[in-house]
Amino acid sequence: MSETIIRPASAASPDPTVPAETFCRYLARQFVALKGFGVGTVPEAERLIAASDIILTQNCDAPFSILCLIDREANPARTFDLSLPELESIGRDCMKYADVAEFYGKPEISVAIRVIEVGATSDERWQHLKTLTSNTPDARYHATALAVDPAKGEVRWNSRLDRPERTFIDDVLRAPRPPAPPHEGDANFDPLVAVAPPSFPILTTGILAVLVAIFAAEIRFGVDAWTGPLQPSVKTLVAFGGLVQDLVLQSGEWYRLFSAPFLHAGAFHLAGNAVALVLAGRVLERLIGRAWFGAVYAVAALCGAFLSLLLTSSTLVCVGASGAIMGLFAAMLVTSLRYPPGDVRRRLRGQAMSVLIPSLLPLASAPQGQKIDYAAHFGGAIGGTVVALVMLKVWSRGEALPRFTKAAAAIAIAAALVLAYPAISIARHLQAEGYVPWLEAVTSAPEFKLIPPDLFPQTAINMKVQAYWLSSYYPRDPRLHLYKATELLHDNDLSGAEREARIGLAEEDFWRSMLPAEVAQNLRTLLAVAISPDRPSQALAIARPVCAVVTNGPTRKMLDDRNLCGT
Repeated sequence: MSETIIRPASAASPDPTVPAETFCRYLARQFVALKGFGVGTVPEAERLIAASDIILTQNCDAPFSILCLIDREANPARTFDLSLPELESIGRDCMKYADVAEFYGKPEISVAIRVIEVGATSDERWQHLKTLTSNTPDARYHATALAVDPAKGEVRWNSRLDRPERTFIDDVLRAPRPPAPPHEGDANFDPLVAVAPPSFPILTTGILAVLVAIFAAEIRFGVDAWTGPLQPSVKTLVAFGGLVQDLVLQSGEWYRLFSAPFLHAGAFHLAGNAVALVLAGRVLERLIGRAWFGAVYAVAALCGAFLSLLLTSSTLVCVGASGAIMGLFAAMLVTSLRYPPGDVRRRLRGQAMSVLIPSLLPLASAPQGQKIDYAAHFGGAIGGTVVALVMLKVWSRGEALPRFTKAAAAIAIAAALVLAYPAISIARHLQAEGYVPWLEAVTSAPEFKLIPPDLFPQTAINMKVQAYWLSSYYPRDPRLHLYKATELLHDNDLSGAEREARIGLAEEDFWRSMLPAEVAQNLRTLLAVAISPDRPSQALAIARPVCAVVTNGPTRKMLDDRNLCGT
């Protein structure tokens, strides 16, 4: 349901005999410019047009408000001639717009009709206007009247519910009045903005359900034990499609750009994103519709993952829906520009900025063991901003929702279909890696437990950068333990070097036939060197097989320097 806008002819065609702008018209311009009112009203209030000189409606805030302005400066004999029962009947008819207002707050009343006569007002006339005030305390609709005398700078009112309008009119009366602009029809007025009716955020709920279901799968079907309470291991995140730079760029696993935004590193990570998604979705999905909401989410998720791929260290596994959610809040900020100055624009901006500012600036620390992916946040915000600017360009004030919804829906549906490929690829990858979590089965082919040749780092620098995630993904590859033992020995951490060397040698029967003999020789050398200060006899026994076959090179030199190949 969109709102049909009806314009009063008097607002479009002011009386040409009036030499200067009356205070009534000036006041109307101030309500439009500063309070978010639009010229015109809804069909249910059409009877008010003939009884008024200017009709203004505020349909983007609480309560849903209609102002009936009577210009007695231009025509002193002009009066408002509808009765209180007629006003209350109109108020009841407009109750279907109350939900539109209440979406933004919980007002004391839901529909307000204000009759404002502007000009000299006699006591007798004021007594009649007072009869237009509703006296039903429990009604969600309310009518009342005010009298404004610009010459005396006086505002008469008869209800405490008139206070916002009365205060605003007082301020306008006191403020210096600029020179009147020439009459140019509606040039000085903004038309009424059409607003979509309240609706349940179906797509937001659906996305949230998908995120929760995928996280449940991470917990239930993780490839190894949790690293904390409801916190999947790095290995699980990689297996489920986490974004890893080398796996995307070197192995061509581009599907990770689509799967990573649906994964989470822990329950707190998911909870934070879930709260932010609900805050953004319950407002934005209603304002722009499901099709454009889906398009914003999809584009922002992809942009966030792509910028994370470009800027994040290759040692990190990036997951999370925060990039997409930043796109939603960025789109909310852009969408606020559609609404006139007033509470709605301020609320949309305030809610968007309260999330965007701390999320785009390193002002807070992440949970222990995690890092905030600011690249994904920036990428998502950029994507959401671009889509929202395009949306705003094709969205007229008289339409409740943006145009080209079919194109926006096509983008969202395409993104949903693309997610089928990551699901298939991840399933195949898990099987190829020997993990079928729901059966807890492990393939009998041990070669799949070693780092594939195309992924193995070719230089020491690459090994240093990639060892973090490789060791989580391929824990049985002894070459990673060899590298770690070497680094620990270099740092004089003898116990750490011993531990890594023993872990690497523990499954020698598993990998001996698949790797060069130098791997075992080097592991034994590092183990012998690490324990030689405290257990020299054990060190000699461990080094003896290496000394028998290695006669020169760095390995032999390391043993000779510690006299581990002596008699």
